[in-house]
Amino acid sequence: MEDQSRKMTPETRKTGAPRPDMTLRWAARILFVVAIVLITDLALQPGSALPPRLFGSDKLEHFGAFAALAVLARIAWPSLPRWFGLLILVGYGGTIEWLQAHGDAGRTASMADLVADMIGAVAGLGLAWLAGRNQAH
Repeated sequence: MEDQSRKMTPETRKTGAPRPDMTLRWAARILFVVAIVLITDLALQPGSALPPRLFGSDKLEHFGAFAALAVLARIAWPSLPRWFGLLILVGYGGTIEWLQAHGDAGRTASMADLVADMIGAVAGLGLAWLAGRNQAH
């Protein structure tokens, strides 16, 4: 019996990547929403209320969070153009920075944080693209 999760369709022939099955897509969509809620909550808390740094650098945390969001987005919505996914993630990162600058939690906006977000999103999309290429072969 043919594995339906790896079946090539006209939609996936453009990229060469097999479409994940719907269960995986829905799991990725749920995890994406949970991650957005968690990241937004952490980003808008007062600095004194934040948990200790995971990687010793907030830039690495920004990078990792947005790389994970990009991978989840690619799995959840494989037909979404990569440039559009990147645009949405960069817009989300910019919105967080704007809210930090204009909120009352004592946080400040940082262009370096936004750059780390963008680099993480690009890395995550690249990783998802490479994984898709490897599955196709």
